[in-house]
Amino acid sequence: AFLSYIDNPAALQPDLLISDLMMPGLTGTEMISKALEKGMAFPSILLSGNLDKETVIQAVNLGVFKVFEKPIRTDVLMGAI
Repeated sequence: AFLSYIDNPAALQPDLLISDLMMPGLTGTEMISKALEKGMAFPSILLSGNLDKETVIQAVNLGVFKVFEKPIRTDVLMGAI
């Protein structure tokens, strides 16, 4: 749904994107990469139950603000937001 939204030329740039890393059809880093290709730049937070060093490096290289391992405490997530 997010990729369809940003395909709209009138789409407003989000203030923040919070995404799971593993989703059906694509990863959170792929989704952020596609948004960047469309000229959108916004802070993003990735959540994952299966973090590895390569994924964190890829996320940092895309400009992801924070990467958290799930489960995450609500106060920690709210602090990042």
